Amino acid sequence: SRNIICDLKTCQSSDPVTFTRNNIERWDLHAQLAWYRMGLKSAIEQELGADFDHIETSFIAVEKTPPYLVSYLIPSDDMMRIGEIQCQEAFDTWVQCETEDIWPARSEQPVHVDISPWKLKEFENGLS
Repeated sequence: SRNIICDLKTCQSSDPVTFTRNNIERWDLHAQLAWYRMGLKSAIEQELGADFDHIETSFIAVEKTPPYLVSYLIPSDDMMRIGEIQCQEAFDTWVQCETEDIWPARSEQPVHVDISPWKLKEFENGLS
């Protein structure tokens, strides 16, 4: 039997180059797929009590508009390796935050914000 994780994604374009650039790389979908693979690997190893390394990964990209073109995409080993590194870094950060009870933020204090001058002018012009 084969162990396959197939992540179904809807998109504007299922063209492989466009989907890779606009979806996989933009949203780090390879890291998401790596996270799924790492979880499945762990579950299989716990169930079998043995090391398990081979889990195939892929994306199915389906366009949101007719004629709903589809591409079946298999990420490269490099793409998945980078995704696993990103997952491990994120997990390590989470563990550190949990341990130290310090969570990353842009500012230690609330930041006051104001409406942009162009938006204020647009609003004031609408009142005239």
